[in-house]
Amino acid sequence: MGRVTERERAAAPDAGWLDLLDLSRGARCGGRCARGSCAGLREPGARRSRPLLPRLLGHARYGPGRRVQAVPALRGLRQEGKLMAQAPHHRNNRRPGDAQGGRQNQGYRPQGGGGAGEQAAGAVLHAPYNFVPLSAFVHAVPWADQISHDWPFKDGLSGWFDLSIETHAPLLVGGRQTKDERGRRVVHAFRLGDRHAIPASSLRGMVRNVLEIAGFGRMKLLDDRRFGIRDLNESAKPYYRDRLTESWGASPPIQVKHRVRAGWLSANAGGGYTIQPCDVARVYFSELEKLSRSDGLSPIAKSAWEQREQADERYRKWGNRPRVVEMVVGQVQPHRHQGGSIEIHYARASAPTGGEAALTKGTLVFTGKTKSGSGPGDKKQEFFFFDARPAPPPLDVSPEVFRGFRTIHDPVDNSAGKNPAWKHWEPVLKQGQPIPVFFIADPATQGVASFGLAQMFKLAHELSVHQMLGHTTRDGDAKAPHLQGATVDFATALFGVEGRSKDDVESPPGLRGRVTFEPAMRADGGTDEVPLGPTILLGAKGSYFPAYVRQPAKAGAPRRLDGATYATYTPLPGRGRAVAKPEISGWKRYPARPFGGAPPVPDNVANSFSVQSSLHAVPKGKVFSGRVHFHNLKPIELGALLWTLEWGGEAGLRHALGTGRPFGMGQIAVRAAEIGDSDANGRPRTCVIANDPGGQATAAAYRKADLVALFEKHMESAFAAAKAGVGWAASEQIVSLLAMADPEMGARLADTPDQLEHMVGAQAYARAKQAKPPLVLAPYPDLVGKPVTRRETAAFPRSPVVAAPQSGTGAKAAASGLATARPWQRGDRMITRDGDLFVLDEEVRTGQAKVRGHFEDNGSPDTLPVSELKPR
Repeated sequence: MGRVTERERAAAPDAGWLDLLDLSRGARCGGRCARGSCAGLREPGARRSRPLLPRLLGHARYGPGRRVQAVPALRGLRQEGKLMAQAPHHRNNRRPGDAQGGRQNQGYRPQGGGGAGEQAAGAVLHAPYNFVPLSAFVHAVPWADQISHDWPFKDGLSGWFDLSIETHAPLLVGGRQTKDERGRRVVHAFRLGDRHAIPASSLRGMVRNVLEIAGFGRMKLLDDRRFGIRDLNESAKPYYRDRLTESWGASPPIQVKHRVRAGWLSANAGGGYTIQPCDVARVYFSELEKLSRSDGLSPIAKSAWEQREQADERYRKWGNRPRVVEMVVGQVQPHRHQGGSIEIHYARASAPTGGEAALTKGTLVFTGKTKSGSGPGDKKQEFFFFDARPAPPPLDVSPEVFRGFRTIHDPVDNSAGKNPAWKHWEPVLKQGQPIPVFFIADPATQGVASFGLAQMFKLAHELSVHQMLGHTTRDGDAKAPHLQGATVDFATALFGVEGRSKDDVESPPGLRGRVTFEPAMRADGGTDEVPLGPTILLGAKGSYFPAYVRQPAKAGAPRRLDGATYATYTPLPGRGRAVAKPEISGWKRYPARPFGGAPPVPDNVANSFSVQSSLHAVPKGKVFSGRVHFHNLKPIELGALLWTLEWGGEAGLRHALGTGRPFGMGQIAVRAAEIGDSDANGRPRTCVIANDPGGQATAAAYRKADLVALFEKHMESAFAAAKAGVGWAASEQIVSLLAMADPEMGARLADTPDQLEHMVGAQAYARAKQAKPPLVLAPYPDLVGKPVTRRETAAFPRSPVVAAPQSGTGAKAAASGLATARPWQRGDRMITRDGDLFVLDEEVRTGQAKVRGHFEDNGSPDTLPVSELKPR
């Protein structure tokens, strides 16, 4: 058969068939097909068909506009694992099942209901992290109003426990940092004096995070960010392309018109901003070459414009040449792109040749080029801004919209660095001069909805992380529980909270914590460190919504999206199966797993020493000694603290701390001394004093297990009162939390498609979105075969986006048989009597007999009786 090319792999999705009308896959039927043979496929821009798929598929039956059913030979190849997409390699450059470089994977069996097709290499979204689902149930401790340092609980306990902390992987809680001779960052383990130590603040943060989850507390210690999106994948079309462009036409060439307008952003005297709209035309690189000859300077060749460059580099290339020029501007009309598959409507501006009747004065605007080359789909133009006639009124930019722009172009955490174009234009704006921008208007406010520095700019999502928290709400909740600052959960009760500001009426007044840690010191006094790296410390991006936003997964296929539209930070209510109230995925955790070393520096950044780090960590197998103090804790609270430290007494579970957690560093086991124990020299290792020595809650009455049992019983009772239909210990949160603390669970995923590794390269993340159906990050219990009795959304149901169809008497069901909480709308997906997916092209009104739509698999339009349709 020969070598399978990358394009052929992309043309063979995991479902076993190919959609020839999917423009994003880059291949279309040549138009001359017959049973049992095919004239080939035509790529956009190709003059004639090439026998692209017949070499791979052999004989397949299909016709123009129909799907290809893959022959058994192809399905066999898939099952044998030979048809492999370009999956990111493991750090030892082995694919799952390869025998090279070590032991052979004896066959990975999918866990949690995923099928073999779902597990195919390259068909899994994997990451070194996963999420404990955020619960809509938040538990407030009943004694919150009685907590005080000055008024003791009758059953209160005070004292301390000695802690023993053992490293099960190299541990690096960052201390002294230097630079080596090549500029790499060198990080050494934290020390107090000349001894290795774990800071008290690190232990406190680690324990508090676990207690917030185990105690079903509020999610509150997070950055309230508004992410942006620039995603041309088909799965993100409703959230990005449809907001910036409008398109029409059922067959090529598809007509496209930009909703994006051009304008000049200015700062007001009062500190606000406005945009003065203007007209815009496109300037081809060949015209820029002609314009660059001004004042007798050497021209900038067209080929020079085709190089990959940022906007600021283009302005430097233009140099002192005038950017305010006169050009010949044509009318807005369709222009063919991508090999004639689409026609984009815009005006073109050309360099004057002499003798033109009318010239238009305007300004050249450069936005950069994302990749080199001049092939189909590559950028070939820049822009020409000129005054609109008549001049439209300026549009206000709200503070919220400008904050969204700043967050994307100049993130405060420097997660992506300052945008090069913004680096060029920000000083100009601060000097009081207007700068060129692209924007979309907000008809509701008569202002600006979003803006950026390129025509297809990174669009600010509608919701911030804080606003997304408001969607995690049970049926009947009057307020979003995670946004109620006055709630005192276990973590707040034990560790306290900062005092609220004078303008904050929701947060509780300052509450002093009643638990404190001492720094943990290395017991053997050694100072030896294990060198690791150089490596790249990759940071996960919360903007990647297939992982960070809770996605509706297909039944029995937890790695696949249920539908074609992701949930994102931008809700699309009423848009088919889109999620109208998206939620964040939950508490991010790095699962315990075998440590195999720091990943090597990728070849493409081997000489970029400024982004590399050399790590010097405390070796595995070392013990730290520490102490935790507590004051006036109820026995249940002390049980909560002990449960968190020791995972409820579950042996073998690990906490994760410090640098390198994505690749297995920082795994530690914590053990608290038993009440009443002493060391070899007779010194006590605990001190527990009862507030009421004569009462029942005396220190001598408890062992650690007794206190832990009190906490567990309390949480089970809280769950029963919340009518969750599942116990606390069997909840998805506790099952997930404990599974991610178990290194044996993580070991199951080594050398499998679900490996606990970052995907490598932007294309890997893009392929996850382009898959059919798109990929999602599966819940951790599903990956490791840990059963969950009842999912979070079943334990605490949310208000449904679309109610189930009504039937029977009393509701006076509509004649269409599709009566719901809202009318069925354009874009909703239905199932026909024959089991086909049918997408509505219009709203179904009461009494309507037939409805227009199209079949999802091939786009064929049709009109069907509504009585033959049922909701998907």
